Amino acid sequence: MEVGAPNYIQLRVFTRPRPYATTLFDFIRRAMPLTAPWSLSDDQVYSLVAYLLFINGIVPNTIVLTSETLAKIDMPNRQGFKPIDAELPGAALPSN
Repeated sequence: MEVGAPNYIQLRVFTRPRPYATTLFDFIRRAMPLTAPWSLSDDQVYSLVAYLLFINGIVPNTIVLTSETLAKIDMPNRQGFKPIDAELPGAALPSN
């Protein structure tokens, strides 16, 4: 096993469950770095997302991410998400 393999496994957990690559971008943009959220530039976030997707085998190392290319990435679990069919709190109940 390579040095750093545990980090790779943790990154897989971070990237694989997301249905769209844009949600990964949004999360990183809003929440990172932990001590200074929103401090990364768009280019830095695109670079970080490209790196995470590359080391997880989702994109090639030659990809240049932009808002257009990011939206076209097929995430591995994209079809694994199902809409929730539930009543919202406070929603009107059907009359009998």
